[in-house]
Amino acid sequence: VRIRQLVNKAWKARGSGYSSTVTKEGWTIFEKHLREAKKIFDHGAKQDFEDPLFYHSFASIARGLSLPDAERMKWFKKGVELEPLYYTNYQSESGTRMPRWGGSAEDVANFAKKWSDNVGGDDGDIVYFWIVDRQRSYFRMRSIVSCDRIPLDMKRFEKGCRALIKKHPCFENYSTVGLWAVWMKNRPLAKECFEKIGKQYPYQIFGRSSKNIPTFIKWRKYALDDGPWPLEPKEKGNTKKS
Repeated sequence: VRIRQLVNKAWKARGSGYSSTVTKEGWTIFEKHLREAKKIFDHGAKQDFEDPLFYHSFASIARGLSLPDAERMKWFKKGVELEPLYYTNYQSESGTRMPRWGGSAEDVANFAKKWSDNVGGDDGDIVYFWIVDRQRSYFRMRSIVSCDRIPLDMKRFEKGCRALIKKHPCFENYSTVGLWAVWMKNRPLAKECFEKIGKQYPYQIFGRSSKNIPTFIKWRKYALDDGPWPLEPKEKGNTKKS
């Protein structure tokens, strides 16, 4: 818990922008908290903790302190060894491979395939789903679905969508898969999800503002009432004055 608190404080001080946007004070606080978190982690690692959550925390420390890949992967693999289906572990490691942290789209795609194959079966497809879903924080969803910026296996991703809601049928997962189903123009899958969602507003997808409710309604109509695809780019109108 203490490590997670320090990591959260560090990244809050740094902010989510690129390095050029971080203040000198932000960098100082950032490094101070991460160094303290690493000290606690190193002590705990010597105790050989058997908790995947503990090892998952190292990814954020390593990314922030630019630690060697080999050291980061050592603890990632330890977490996988303890619990192969702890999805957050894969998401965090895939985050370190994004272009903004010195990685590449190909690196993310290769990581997703390798570790999903390592798990195998429906569970492996679910791992693939969560790794791809993590990319929403960097790549536009339109780019992910079209694979024009990141070479993903969208057929496997769709299998992961179905495997996830079959194994873990809950409101949050139906909402997340429903989001992707609409983006993929997969009306049958979208219908299955939105039937489960009902009229309950999934704020984790559309945000807490009531201004987004009309958007949610359009998505529901696409899924349940054969409405038009709600993500069609708006045509630019004629702006000339008559």
